[in-house]
Amino acid sequence: MSGTRAEHLRRLRLRWVHLLLGGALLMPYFLLTTVVISVAVPGADPLRQPGWQLAAYGLSLPPAAATALLPLTRTLESTAARTLCRTPGEEPTTAPATSWAARRRTAVWFTLHLGLGAPVSGATLAIPPTAAVLTAMPFSPELRESRWQWHWNTPDTALWTAPATAAALLAALVAAVWAAGALLARCAPALLGPHPRTGWPPPRPAPPRSPPATGSPANCTTASATH
Repeated sequence: MSGTRAEHLRRLRLRWVHLLLGGALLMPYFLLTTVVISVAVPGADPLRQPGWQLAAYGLSLPPAAATALLPLTRTLESTAARTLCRTPGEEPTTAPATSWAARRRTAVWFTLHLGLGAPVSGATLAIPPTAAVLTAMPFSPELRESRWQWHWNTPDTALWTAPATAAALLAALVAAVWAAGALLARCAPALLGPHPRTGWPPPRPAPPRSPPATGSPANCTTASATH
């Protein structure tokens, strides 16, 4: 049981790193999109306004998908997926995408990788410090008196709900990472698998042909021709 638990933790860590890599890869596209939005829309501030941040996030995905049409993108993404994603079944191939079918599947994978990695990266940067502050708040008068005070510290709600909320936030982060990593691992063989011509799933092999039974018309014809 302990070995299985250790393997699950190792898989979770590797997939977490894989998602953080996706978030890092999206940053150039996101920053470029924020500059374009700031210039094109007067008063828009994608770095501070949540609505424009979501818009910049969504608009940064199509340029990322276009970049994935380059043949070597499949090699880089497949290498990372084989090392970090722990895909079940057939592993991704590291050969460059030589057909448009393989390039399209790579673009879908790249968009999925970056699209899931960006929110996971943001949550990884934001939730652990917030959880640390919430956990320490019942023991620190300075935190309770600062602007980070727990707004639910009322006569009807105890201050100890802050550590409980911190634990819930951390559990939600781990669950989100597990779900996103499992989704990428399940999609990797289909989108990065070694079937650039026929697509996925690969064609099923034809069932083996059984030899004709004794006394069949074919055997009778052969026997008569021999005699």
